[in-house]
Amino acid sequence: MSTKVSDLTAVSGCMVCHALWDRVQTGWKPLHSDPALRAVMYQRVLAATHETQAMLVHDGIITVKGAVII
Repeated sequence: MSTKVSDLTAVSGCMVCHALWDRVQTGWKPLHSDPALRAVMYQRVLAATHETQAMLVHDGIITVKGAVII
């Protein structure tokens, strides 16, 4: 049985980040083939996850009943 990934893991990314993640700008080399690129990409993915969630909370798309998000 398959499952749907949580919408909380969605990430908005710029064109350059998408191209790197999709390996277009690396000549289709896997990210794990370049340790420096891998480190930068995962750092950006973590930051983008935080930024996306903050944007979705601000827009009222993500809500927590009875909670005040500061």
